[in-house]
Amino acid sequence: AVAVIEETYNKGGYILVVEGGVPTAFNGCTCWPWSLNGQDVTFKQAILDLSSRAAAIVCVGTCAAWGGIAAAPPNPTGVRGVKTITGKTTVNIAGCPPHPDWVVWALVQLLFGKPIALDSYGRPSALYGPTVHSTCPRRQADEAHNLGEDGRCLKELGCRGPSTAAGCPGVLWNGRTEWCIGANAPCIGCTSPTFPGSNQFFHASGD
Repeated sequence: AVAVIEETYNKGGYILVVEGGVPTAFNGCTCWPWSLNGQDVTFKQAILDLSSRAAAIVCVGTCAAWGGIAAAPPNPTGVRGVKTITGKTTVNIAGCPPHPDWVVWALVQLLFGKPIALDSYGRPSALYGPTVHSTCPRRQADEAHNLGEDGRCLKELGCRGPSTAAGCPGVLWNGRTEWCIGANAPCIGCTSPTFPGSNQFFHASGD
């Protein structure tokens, strides 16, 4: 596998797909993906090397894009997003995890040489346009005051749908059978650059 990576690196012009945040503490020595010619290579160094000859960089998941859960306090390994490490433009397929259709869509655009319009956070605008709440089928429903109330809006229970850009209500998950809110779980905003953010998901009801 390392030989294939090295051969591809020497040719250049490839699409670099990265999954996971990049540890930077201790000179990156908390993560070693492989050894090459008897030398251990840190994940940080691998990303720096491979990004230098890449035609495009795709970050699969919120951790690769901005650090995600791995970068949440206290972040002992100093995890950072790929763009922060490389200084290069990245196509951020956000989500924890991102929908597989979103990943495939981005790769197809790049393979066919089609430009991808990005929002201010590096996410494809075509995938991360409207908020979850704006297209949620429960948007006009009465608000739930307790978890497990079918068909009700979860905004008052801390749902982050109103501030989260993602097309989850349309694509669904698990073979297009269900999604978080459909299973009565509030949106946790996993496609946002600040995820996981505050742990204050739930609001106290007045009951």
